[in-house]
Amino acid sequence: MKRLLFATDFSWECSQAAGYIGQRVGQLGAKLTVLHVFDPDKVYYHAGDLALRPQHEILEDLITVHRQKLDQFVAEHFMGISLDPKLKIGDRIEEIGRVAQKENIDAIMLPLKHHNLLSEKFSYSLPAQILELFNLPVWTIDPKATPLARSKAAILCSLDFHQDGALDEQNKRILDAGTKISRALNAPLNLLHVLSERNMEQRRHGSSIVLTHLREEQLSRVRKELGAEAKYLVRAGTSLADVIATSAREVDAGLVITGRSHTRPLLSASQAPILRITQLCPCPVLSIC
Repeated sequence: MKRLLFATDFSWECSQAAGYIGQRVGQLGAKLTVLHVFDPDKVYYHAGDLALRPQHEILEDLITVHRQKLDQFVAEHFMGISLDPKLKIGDRIEEIGRVAQKENIDAIMLPLKHHNLLSEKFSYSLPAQILELFNLPVWTIDPKATPLARSKAAILCSLDFHQDGALDEQNKRILDAGTKISRALNAPLNLLHVLSERNMEQRRHGSSIVLTHLREEQLSRVRKELGAEAKYLVRAGTSLADVIATSAREVDAGLVITGRSHTRPLLSASQAPILRITQLCPCPVLSIC
């Protein structure tokens, strides 16, 4: 996590999250890109203004204002931090993607819009779209729950072991991120595996030996790689998000690292699991594809 991207719209949520982001950037020794995207298609032009000046002149003035706001935002929240402020013109999602690709960004950092957390609107917010559309790691921050990074708070990595090994590579990426971040922050590392309702149902129908053997084999491999560096938790529950959130409180986590997949159509009425996890966790969540 050496190249981080913070997309800001200068909102209260972004201002609140900036302190946490600045701390983490310093602790990780990372380079920060602060990006603001101005979308001309979202501008309303008053008829009275257009009668006095051409539209392109008004647009140029608006771009200048947004550039000044970006400079002011950076000066106010990131003094003394090595960063690269960028103003882009266009669609927010498209420009965030372009910058992330061009700058070889390791993770996108985004604050959650707190007033939308319990509403359907959150499923269509910028963080929700980024989580669903991008393959990059996404670091979400609830500005009300996490005003500042807590010193030496635990790192909780949630791993998902499938019988066919389908998520082995994702687990490796989660472990790699968790190990590096925990070492950089000198924070305890915790590994969580949640037994799903399907696992428990299969156990009741007599396949527990195979599943247990497979799970122990995968956990043993992880233990061998990490040694005594991590604490291991196996928990059961019908809701993955609930169990992860409860476990995060149990270990006093300052960061949850979990996997995510693109299995839900963006405009579907159902909510993607990662959105539920970000809502319930008492700390920031870093999700990895």
